[in-house]
Amino acid sequence: LVAAGRDATTWDEVGHLVAGASHWSFLTFELYNVNPPLVRMVATVPVVLQNPKTDWTRFSNEAGMRSEFNVGEDLIAANGERSFWLFTTARWACIPFTIIGALSCYHWARDLYGHIGALLSLTLWCICPNIIAHAEMLAPDCAAAALTIAGCYQFWKWEHERTLRQAGVTGLVL
Repeated sequence: LVAAGRDATTWDEVGHLVAGASHWSFLTFELYNVNPPLVRMVATVPVVLQNPKTDWTRFSNEAGMRSEFNVGEDLIAANGERSFWLFTTARWACIPFTIIGALSCYHWARDLYGHIGALLSLTLWCICPNIIAHAEMLAPDCAAAALTIAGCYQFWKWEHERTLRQAGVTGLVL
């Protein structure tokens, strides 16, 4: 939580933030359409609730145009120092994804290898440099890893417990 508010934003977080805000504001997925929208939509719920100042004048849906970065710069310019808080709250909203990954690792390893295996798996997830670096970011990387593990675990459970309930859970997670 501390690092999410302390560390500088990366170049692509600017695009993700403004794209998520546009998804909620206009109910379209034109900005940053090279990545699925789930993570940035989750991340920008607290941002949109804060009513940030926006400037959509440099938005373009021309083919090949990546206007999320221009519009993102305008959002930062319009909000000034408040932008740091917008990024912090968006990053905090992404942290549950890594918790999903940690819990999925723990439960899957517990089902396979018992309590010691579960603790080892959880420890490896939590000390992985990539997870540590990306868990705080407004980007799809850590969430994709976490949700992939969760999806694979639920599919594995469905393979062993073919019930309608488990099929529903597996489908939802996938």
